[in-house]
Amino acid sequence: MANTIKESNITDSAVTTSKIANNAITSDKIAPGAVVAADVGDGTITLAKLSATGTKDATTFLRGDNTFQTIATDLVNDTTPQLGGDLDLNSSDITGTGNINITGTVTATTINGTIGNVVEDTTPQLGGNLSSNGNNINFADNDKAIFGAGTDLQIYHDGSNSIIGDVATGNLLLTTNGTAVKIVKGVSGSETLASFNEDSSVELYYDNSKKFETTSTGIDVTGTLLTDKGYIAETTLTDGATIAWNMATQSVAKVTLGGNRTIAAPTNGSTGQFASLLVIQDGTGSRTLTWNAVYEFASDTAPTLTATASLGDLFVFRYNGSKWLEVGRNLALTLS
Repeated sequence: MANTIKESNITDSAVTTSKIANNAITSDKIAPGAVVAADVGDGTITLAKLSATGTKDATTFLRGDNTFQTIATDLVNDTTPQLGGDLDLNSSDITGTGNINITGTVTATTINGTIGNVVEDTTPQLGGNLSSNGNNINFADNDKAIFGAGTDLQIYHDGSNSIIGDVATGNLLLTTNGTAVKIVKGVSGSETLASFNEDSSVELYYDNSKKFETTSTGIDVTGTLLTDKGYIAETTLTDGATIAWNMATQSVAKVTLGGNRTIAAPTNGSTGQFASLLVIQDGTGSRTLTWNAVYEFASDTAPTLTATASLGDLFVFRYNGSKWLEVGRNLALTLS
């Protein structure tokens, strides 16, 4: 074939680059696979020999789309860096100042530092106990600490008053394993307003001075007792040969005599105590009553009862610690 040069017709090194005109060898003149990496010497293809769009220099690289791309070596000034996959920290840290803004979920075993904004989280939840770490939890006026599935217990300040609100149907219980539940003045407890003592008394105070106390037998009032109405309920003593009288529960009493009787010394009297006894004749009448020596009458003379059937004699006594002193009597009373 005319004008055909075979490889066997060319001696080694006979064709040098100086003997090849620029652009004389094009890609259509090179058979596929004819030029392999081993046929290209190091440094033989320079930037000048590469044809592609973009700037070709030491700061760019040739992409597969035949464009030169700048290598991003300055991440500080790269305002839109992007990852094409997961970032492996390789046991190292990401440090710096500023914010990390993430849309989605952050999963971590531990988060150290400050959580920026929990105000916008309308459903925050705890995964464990919340430790105040020596700090306070501050509530604004009318912001409530709410307890119970039905907002049953509410504690808050309304701007004027501090409120513990029980809005449930059960009881509000104040319990203690100590010695008392106390209501005191001020945070320092400088004065006592009330004291509810375990297995003991209830005490009420006026200006830090105790005025009222419950006891095992009733109440103890210090000072003046003012009431619209006050009385001691009348009780009936048990009739018998000897009649017992308990001053702890029967200080206002009556008894109907069914025969000639003796009245025993009262029990459980308190010095200064007053007591009254209405002695009633039964339907037969003429019953007599012998008084214990602890009862003291004028001129040491015991009274003679009215003998008329169904009439009553009323006696009033005051206890001085050893004797029941008669302070008054009314005889032959019609009772109905």
